[in-house]
Amino acid sequence: MEQILIRNLPVGTKAALKTRAAQHRRSVEAEAREIIADALEREPVTLVDLLSTDDG
Repeated sequence: MEQILIRNLPVGTKAALKTRAAQHRRSVEAEAREIIADALEREPVTLVDLLSTDDG
C-alpha cells in the first residue's frame, strides 16, 4: 500500500475534511481516499500522462 503526505493545506481544509468524513461516517483517511479516487475516475489518467511524469 502506498502512502502520501500532504503539506501546507489551506487553513480550514483539515477541519472541512474531518466534518465531511463524519457526515459520510468514514475516517479522515478513508474520506481523502474516496475524494482522490472520485477525482481520478472523473478525469482518468492516460498512458501519455503516466509516461510524461518525472515521478513515474
